[in-house]
Amino acid sequence: MSPTANKFITLYPKSESEAKSMICNLTNRLSEFKAPKILSDYQCGMHSPVHYRYGAFLKKQAYDEKNKKVIYLLLDEKRKNYVEDK
Repeated sequence: MSPTANKFITLYPKSESEAKSMICNLTNRLSEFKAPKILSDYQCGMHSPVHYRYGAFLKKQAYDEKNKKVIYLLLDEKRKNYVEDK
């Protein structure tokens, strides 16, 4: 089975607080429905149809002081503020 199977909708919130609000609202409204786990995502409760994932849309990489490749996400485009994508 494909890890993308069973997805119905994808949302792109503008902020972390908006994402949390969306997740809480959807989880509450869909609590009577059961769903299998989507392997590539985090499930919001046992058998919940609400899943989430996060990470970079564009691959940004650099090398750390030990010459290990590190993948980054851009937190703030204006300030060029990067954080490691873990």
